[in-house]
Amino acid sequence: MAQSLTVSTTSINLGSVQVGSSATGTFTVTGTNIRNSGVTISSNNAQLTVSPTSLTKNEAQAGATVTLTLSPTSGGSGSATVTVSSSRATDKTVTVSWTATVPPTLTVSSNYVNFGNVSVDATATRTFTVSGVSLTGNVTLSSNNAQLTVSPSSITKANAEAGNQTVTMTLTPTVATIGTAKVTVASQDATSKTVSVSWNSAGSNLPAGVVELPNTLDKSNSSGTSAGMTYYNSTYFELNPDADDTPTAYAEWTVYLSHPGNYFVSEEGYYHWGHNYLLELRNGNTVVSSYTTATTYVTGNQTISQGTKWNLSSVPAGQYTLRVKCNLSGGDPCLKSLTLDYEGEIIPTFPVPDPDPNGAHVTYTADNSTIFQNPERGFYYHFEKHLTTSDPYCIKNSTTELNSHISDKGSLVLLVYYLDEYKSTTIPQTILNAFDEDMATLRSRGVKCIIRYAYTDSDAGEIGHDAPLSIVQQHINQLKPKWQANADVIFCFQVGWVGSWGEWYYSEYFGNKTSHMNADRISVVDAMLDAVPEDRCILIRTPLFKTEYIGNTTPLDYMEAYTGTPKSRIGHHNDAYLYGGEDQGTYSDTAVQKPYLARETFYVPAGGETNETNATNAQTKA
Repeated sequence: MAQSLTVSTTSINLGSVQVGSSATGTFTVTGTNIRNSGVTISSNNAQLTVSPTSLTKNEAQAGATVTLTLSPTSGGSGSATVTVSSSRATDKTVTVSWTATVPPTLTVSSNYVNFGNVSVDATATRTFTVSGVSLTGNVTLSSNNAQLTVSPSSITKANAEAGNQTVTMTLTPTVATIGTAKVTVASQDATSKTVSVSWNSAGSNLPAGVVELPNTLDKSNSSGTSAGMTYYNSTYFELNPDADDTPTAYAEWTVYLSHPGNYFVSEEGYYHWGHNYLLELRNGNTVVSSYTTATTYVTGNQTISQGTKWNLSSVPAGQYTLRVKCNLSGGDPCLKSLTLDYEGEIIPTFPVPDPDPNGAHVTYTADNSTIFQNPERGFYYHFEKHLTTSDPYCIKNSTTELNSHISDKGSLVLLVYYLDEYKSTTIPQTILNAFDEDMATLRSRGVKCIIRYAYTDSDAGEIGHDAPLSIVQQHINQLKPKWQANADVIFCFQVGWVGSWGEWYYSEYFGNKTSHMNADRISVVDAMLDAVPEDRCILIRTPLFKTEYIGNTTPLDYMEAYTGTPKSRIGHHNDAYLYGGEDQGTYSDTAVQKPYLARETFYVPAGGETNETNATNAQTKA
């Protein structure tokens, strides 16, 4: 007997749907004399998914409803073709159309601006630009600090939608401090944007010409040179010793040592074979401390970081002269700059505010013996689940393990959600609702979580069968409101999604076995930063991924920390801790990246796990 398929309609218009939201539609499929292989249903557009994607012979012959879910990712008119197929039956198609609208959106060219050092009562300006899409009203701009003004204070809807409207910020510090401000950019129906601003006027009481250490010293801030010192190419100090190698020519700076301690020394210059430099910190004619750089055996323009530190721990804070000479003749040594970088992190002193008269008074007594549950710190317990609609929970039904962790004074758990059943479709509502119940479980026990999502826990064939970017973005958009609503029990997120275990190495869709960023990986980080609560961090697998995403290798500092910028919201997780010197690819350059990580983690979370441990390395790290 002849096999045939029928569909209840061949055309569906889902109307107007906003990007970031979803819409649904249905049609029915009926089969006659369908073979045992059943019916398959597919969409040719990743923005439109179908459920179910297959029907059994009996389901088709009884007639079945197919649900379409549209999650547009870009504005404009869109369409898809849904194909219904069965062996020996003529395919049926349903054409689906829609118009995707972009919600009112504001963008700013920078969400963090650092004015640097600005003296009290001096004036400095910086700019950023504002653009808008589909706005329903004008844009207003305001500063929460009277020392910082913005101009203009409003931008018309038309100008904002024309794009890149320049806003000028004018800073006039009135007190000597580490200053911060927030500029709010707002428009009706659009999510407001914030530009975090910082500056340093704390050092403004230093006399003119005095350079505060740590700093970079060069011709621009030099306070003098000796007779016989000449300039090469206008910018290089030519520090030629006498014929008998006596270091006489020198350059010097008037410096203020505000933070006694160890200093990393690096130098930039034009080098010739076999010379080094003598650095002297002087109080008048007395050499308080000296440091000799390593002898260089390179030629040409170079920047060289010294392997040893200059110990200025016992030198009192105060004003000194820093003098540099060439210690060996090696042939016309030319120094361009000298950088002294503090080994630790300089934490500014902020004024202590007056107590809140309505606040509670708490007296703390030191207790060095009790083991207590330290919030958002310490060892965490690993829970993971391959989610299905019949078993959608990661932790709700794991009370025995959770209770054990809490009894050990644990305050954190890692929840790894595997979505291997949903690599080509939306996350079912049952699973989304179950997330709320997982969070309620943690809330009831006073525990917070670290969250990671992944599509596979296998690296068979050295490929992690993850999902394409469009699906990842769709899933992040689905989960965003859940994450936002449960921010109180979420400590942070591991970026996840990419590769086996969500650990960013073995990957089918994002570049297999690569240690570098690419456009799709950057898009995942963008999506996560947009979706997670603004006061939460995302943790990335290696330092190199962060520096490539940010675009520089400068560690986060106190000026930018906690300002809401991507740099201040990206932390680190090392999933091969104690494995070996480079921790199985975590570090591509340990000499650079371990100090980088040490500085970063003053301000952002760092965590991870071990896999295989190297006993010697474990003892060293311990």
